Amino acid sequence: MSASFCGLKLLPKAIFLSPITLASGTRKLPDCPVRVNCARLGRRVPAKSSILVSRNPIFMRLFGSNIFVTIALVMLFAFSEALAQPADSLRELLQTKGAENIQYFKDEQGRGHYTLEYRLHRNPVVLLNELPDWAVKSDTVAVTLMWYGSPWTTLSGGNVTAGAKDDKPLRRANTSFAGGRPYKLDVSIAPVVFAEFGDEFDIFRTQLALAPKINYQLPFGLSADLQWIFPIQNDFESRFGFSSRPGQISLSYTKSFIPNHIFVASAGTFLNRQYGASVDYVVRAGRNYFGVAANLSATYAYEDRVLYREALEYVSGGVWWMHSFPQHDLWTKVSFERFLYEDYGSRIELFRQFGNNEMGLYMTASVRGFNGGVQWAMPLFPKVFYKNKYLQVRPANQFLFTYEYLRNQNDGESLMKYRQTDRSLRALHPSFIKNHLLSLLKIL
Repeated sequence: MSASFCGLKLLPKAIFLSPITLASGTRKLPDCPVRVNCARLGRRVPAKSSILVSRNPIFMRLFGSNIFVTIALVMLFAFSEALAQPADSLRELLQTKGAENIQYFKDEQGRGHYTLEYRLHRNPVVLLNELPDWAVKSDTVAVTLMWYGSPWTTLSGGNVTAGAKDDKPLRRANTSFAGGRPYKLDVSIAPVVFAEFGDEFDIFRTQLALAPKINYQLPFGLSADLQWIFPIQNDFESRFGFSSRPGQISLSYTKSFIPNHIFVASAGTFLNRQYGASVDYVVRAGRNYFGVAANLSATYAYEDRVLYREALEYVSGGVWWMHSFPQHDLWTKVSFERFLYEDYGSRIELFRQFGNNEMGLYMTASVRGFNGGVQWAMPLFPKVFYKNKYLQVRPANQFLFTYEYLRNQNDGESLMKYRQTDRSLRALHPSFIKNHLLSLLKIL
């Protein structure tokens, strides 16, 4: 019997036999009665050895040739790369358009899930409008908008829903970050305008300043802010506390422990020359937001490198309700609270959103009297001055201005926080985002 039947020459071809080839029928060759030396492998093959040989010579030639196997493996690798290309391209697109802290994982529904933060615009629809149609309408892709590390709104399959899960699935999943470090140093530069009517000799007084702010998002929902205000034009130079001064200096904590519930706590300085600590708890229910706030604060001033402050002892806060009319881009808000100067009362607000702009009217009524005014928020351009994977320098995502009908009345004044929870969550509400995507024909 020829030595070729002892497995030395046919064995390499037998390795590449496919299951289909074996299933088509095989037979055993008789045992070889002799022992043959294998010069190539440097070993001896036992006489009692048997191999499997296909009855079909076509399959034998096809799968037994290394060149065809190599081509098949290359094609399989190229096909798998093509399947992965949409996810990679979406991640790159999100990063290019200014999304931060992008994480990707496979969720419990088997979807390719992206979570991200977006701070370049007040309105996240600006980012979502840039997504390709396949990403917006596909059931296999989900994009969740986070708010300071907590999931809040999810877009998947052409539908916008509440981000119903906390980050526990993220911790269990094998997540990956895009764009280098998951958290980058964010430097935003905001204009600050203070204005009031004066007397007949100085009818209108203003102060224009620039306020760069450094923000760094830490793990576990923590966020640190450091800001300084530099006056450029100042009609209040002789007034105490209107020189170069600190802006927002705070440490904040934001967490969604329960779906549709969010908790915000911060300690530091506030807008209306107050310092202290504040706590907010917000619940989302359909088109409604319900919130409660508690603040402990006192007045401070900074002049000639000296910080003057009162004792930290005054408690303010209250409860509020906010409702959305998405077909008209309208929001109404009603609050009942204890104001800053020991007066009790209510505040009614009406907001209209125009794309990335917002304009509103408000009225306050307290035991000391009535007041009201106008406030608006508008975007600033350009979106980014400079950025890399560790740092970005940009203008603030909005310019916020408030005009009061009566100023310095010390009635009906609430603690003005830098992180205005209700204003931010209005732009992240599913009904607001869905209505805008419908108007842009991104979803049907």
